[in-house]
Amino acid sequence: MKIILPPSETKVSGGKAGPLSLSGLAFPQLTSIREHLVAAVELLSEDAEEATRVLKLGPKQSGEVLRNRELRTSDTMPAIERYTGVLYDAIGYSELAAGERRFLGDHTLIQSALFGIVSAKDHIPAYRLSYNSAVLGRGHTLKKLWHVETSSALNAMRGLILDLRSGGYADLGPISMRDAVLTLSVMTRAQDGSLRALNHFNKKGKGEVVRSIAQLGHSYSHPEELVDGLRSVGLEISITGPNKMQLITDSL
Repeated sequence: MKIILPPSETKVSGGKAGPLSLSGLAFPQLTSIREHLVAAVELLSEDAEEATRVLKLGPKQSGEVLRNRELRTSDTMPAIERYTGVLYDAIGYSELAAGERRFLGDHTLIQSALFGIVSAKDHIPAYRLSYNSAVLGRGHTLKKLWHVETSSALNAMRGLILDLRSGGYADLGPISMRDAVLTLSVMTRAQDGSLRALNHFNKKGKGEVVRSIAQLGHSYSHPEELVDGLRSVGLEISITGPNKMQLITDSL
């Protein structure tokens, strides 16, 4: 079983490991693309004004340009610890037991705009790049850069895949919708009993699902088994159609 997460714009600074090793990241077939993109981001960061414009940074985000300038020299940490924000806060990685953290390390992938698909255990630096950043110039999108090789790597995987990426990041490496691939929608129940989709807060629901899977500690093979496991810990979750799972939550 693999869980695929989106990244987050916000990231923890620092790290306790040495500098970035692109060849040491998961999916080594992506190394040449990583090298090309890291070099492009480094080059862009030499012009702070242009980098601020391209990355759509605010006046108080100049530190993001410095992060990109130091990609190859700054300290690294596991990707699952690098990202912060609603989804990652809901996972609560640092609060999990050692065995639960190992489970996530072995079964979780993260779709980075800069490094492509990486393992949760891969050591990466802090950086700033979004799926729609025009870092490669006119007509050269990150989607075009990553699409073929990332899709090939993901489609070669076997077993159950829970794809929790947002649309923009899923477009960097689409997966063929075979029986063992699931996406998740998060709904909330209004006082009148009707359901409505959550937008920003769906990240919290997705994080809670990932945390529950880590705590269950079982690598599920079939969607029905995963749903049964999540129901056993109190989540209101169901399969609603081919490749689709739905979580209903009353909390925002």
